[in-house]
Amino acid sequence: MAEPPLLVLLRHGETESNRLKRFAGWNDEHLTPEGRLAVGELADALDLRGGRLYTSPVRRAVETAEILADRLSLSVHTVHDLHEIELGEWKGMTTREVSERWPVAYRDWLAIPERVRVPGRESLGEVRERAMNAIDQIGKAELSESVAAALVVTHLALIRVLWLAAERRPLSDYHEVSGDRAWVYPLRWEGRGRVRPAGGGPRRPAEVATLLS
Repeated sequence: MAEPPLLVLLRHGETESNRLKRFAGWNDEHLTPEGRLAVGELADALDLRGGRLYTSPVRRAVETAEILADRLSLSVHTVHDLHEIELGEWKGMTTREVSERWPVAYRDWLAIPERVRVPGRESLGEVRERAMNAIDQIGKAELSESVAAALVVTHLALIRVLWLAAERRPLSDYHEVSGDRAWVYPLRWEGRGRVRPAGGGPRRPAEVATLLS
């Protein structure tokens, strides 16, 4: 029996907000020059050609997808529900600014992130539901086209909630998933609302090819 579709999650390249520890949310920020270089190096390490690439519509993700697509000859498809968490009033603020203005909510964010409620801000449960809708859409498309693997460019929050869902872990473990850009997060899509880790855990980009052998 053939393996379910392989969906390789990866985080967009570095931005200035990442450097400044700023809650970026959905903004029009470009990648830094170093971020663009790192994405190119990641593409070379992946060497995953001929498949498809799905991306968040946020500019930093789109730029990342364009670099990958050019290096790997992939077709790009935008999926709206892959966008970053809606941050409400936290958007654009540094972690220090948030901790000073909303000290209780920020402490909760670090300790019990799934319970945080801020006006205009998505809860982690809402992010997980949206992210799974996106993965279901992608998984169905890959299954119908019999594509061996697809890259999925998204954001830290979505990678974390999807990886926790794959490992059947609670959202309270949110901060325990690193989301490191040096790693990719391969999943097997097993049907509506069901994913599992492929290969046991996060992988170095060069190791993805072993999941297809």
